[in-house]
Amino acid sequence: MLSIWIKTSTMLGLFSVLFLVPPLLAQGTIQQYFDQLEGYQVENLAESTTLEWDFDSPFESQVIDEFILFHYSRWAVRAVDSASHPALELEVYEMQDPQGAFGVFSNWNHLNPDSLPQRLNLPVDNYYLDESLIFWRGAYFFHLNPANPEPVDPDKLESFSRAFIEILPLLNLHPLTVIHLPQGNLIRGSVRFYLG
Repeated sequence: MLSIWIKTSTMLGLFSVLFLVPPLLAQGTIQQYFDQLEGYQVENLAESTTLEWDFDSPFESQVIDEFILFHYSRWAVRAVDSASHPALELEVYEMQDPQGAFGVFSNWNHLNPDSLPQRLNLPVDNYYLDESLIFWRGAYFFHLNPANPEPVDPDKLESFSRAFIEILPLLNLHPLTVIHLPQGNLIRGSVRFYLG
């Protein structure tokens, strides 16, 4: 009788462990980071595991497939002390890995070759381009832009981005090809992945 109870308990314990391990190992969603963000209200506007809906993505499907999109979402962002309409809109592309997020980041600023991107004072790679800001952190690529037609001060974009980046405990792992380039003559704005 005791051996039957031990076998049953062991099997039950093994199944419990197998059932609990995948959620513990899975990468958390972006929502968990928004919950930690102080001073801002964030509201989910849309999300999908594909870009087949009308998400107005600037990328062709081959680029998204090459860098392996896991999840797309769009969020309205407003400062807590502001009673106005959402001032910012944040698009989040969750890619398979940091290299995919870097690939999307590298291709974004080349979509409009006539524009001259600037960099804001942030601790991650970023471009301020056409009144919007793009940056990446870990496996996430972010596009932050005004939610309304009126322009938004770049300081406002930088302020939110800085607060958000501080709560993301993720590393930006550049592809080995970029890490091994000679640092002395490296022009950071020229680093780009090509679909291939």
